Amino acid sequence: MPGAAVEVLLSAPVYPTESAERVAAAVRALFPEAVLAEEGARVSGRLDDVDALARLVQRLRIPDTARGQLFKGRRGERTVVFLNKQAASAGRLNFAAVPGPLGDVRVEIVASSPEALERFILEVAPDTRAPEYRDPGGSDPDAMRPGSPYSPHPPPAPRAGSEEE
Repeated sequence: MPGAAVEVLLSAPVYPTESAERVAAAVRALFPEAVLAEEGARVSGRLDDVDALARLVQRLRIPDTARGQLFKGRRGERTVVFLNKQAASAGRLNFAAVPGPLGDVRVEIVASSPEALERFILEVAPDTRAPEYRDPGGSDPDAMRPGSPYSPHPPPAPRAGSEEE
């Protein structure tokens, strides 16, 4: 899992027709571990547990989409993605191509170097086409076959009296 060599910052606007509590609840629907505070017309905070991002990507089974969006928003040692605030309030993750008119949740990831950021992105959202990829959800039939190099299960032990002894 990714380490704490990165910082994950969260921010979302609070419009006059919204309550800060509801905006914070939308952010927490995706990131329950977020430490948030109301700052004027914004709810801002951070993820102290940066592994929460990896768990979210795994739970939703979107590593390829997430990796593409994280690389697309990359500038040096930081990357920014925008998540639809309305979808977040329903517990769904929807990447916004550009900030929407209703405001989005801004997720900024800052690393110590561009290389550290790239490592973090690849750990959070691995390439599912890579031969070493193992689906943590177990939907890949090869990943669950005992004896497969991707399987969490060891190959079956030979039976007593079999020719393999």
